[in-house]
Parts: sequence; structure tokens; C-alpha cells
Amino acid sequence: MLLHVGFMTFAAICIITASVTGRRKKDGWFPRHRKLALLGVVLALAAFCSIFVLKYLKGYPHLTSPHGIAGAVSLCLLIITPVLGMLLVKGNEGLRQVHRAFGRITSLAVLFTAVIGALRFLQILKR
Repeated sequence: MLLHVGFMTFAAICIITASVTGRRKKDGWFPRHRKLALLGVVLALAAFCSIFVLKYLKGYPHLTSPHGIAGAVSLCLLIITPVLGMLLVKGNEGLRQVHRAFGRITSLAVLFTAVIGALRFLQILKR
């Protein structure tokens, strides 16, 4: 479980920083934005895999808690948002506003999921 927490902590930091970087647009923002976003996605996928394997090995059910459901939604958003960004880079200019909206929604979803995950983690520690 600590592996999941570690991966997701760094994933959330990368995703939120990528969102802020994309919004501020200072010199050299685009390569930083893209690298941070993709690193965040890779870390989130690693977090998902680590918790999936842990639950599988322990025989625990999947996607039964609000955190698990929010995590699955966040993961879907984390895949859709960069795909929209890649399509935008390839000249699909009409997707700019959609990508921005998805970026903001994804950042909020990741943050929400992290908060309810942290609360759940504290609850587990108190047992």
C-alpha cells in the first residue's frame, strides 16, 4: 500500500504542476508541461498496478470504496487528457478548449481522490 501512496503522491504533484505550468505559459512552458503530465500519468498507472496487485494477492475486492471509484475515474481522465493534448499538437486546434477543460477537471479529480485516499489511509492506520 505504501508503494501506491508514494506513486500517487508524486503523480498528483506532477499532474497539478503540469496544469499550473500549462496555465501560466512562461518561456519553455510546453516541454515542461508535457513531461510533467506524462510523468504523472506513468506514476498514476504504476500506482494503479501496485494497488491492483496488492488487492489481487490479498483477495480484496476492487473498486468498492469511494476512493477506488474516484481513482478509476481519475485514471480514465489521466488517459483522455494527454490524448487530447497530443491531438491538439498534431494540428487539431479545435480541441484546445476541450483539453484545457479536461486538464482542470483531471487536476481536481486527482486532488479529490488524493484527499479521500489520505482520509481512508488514516482510517486504516487507526485500526
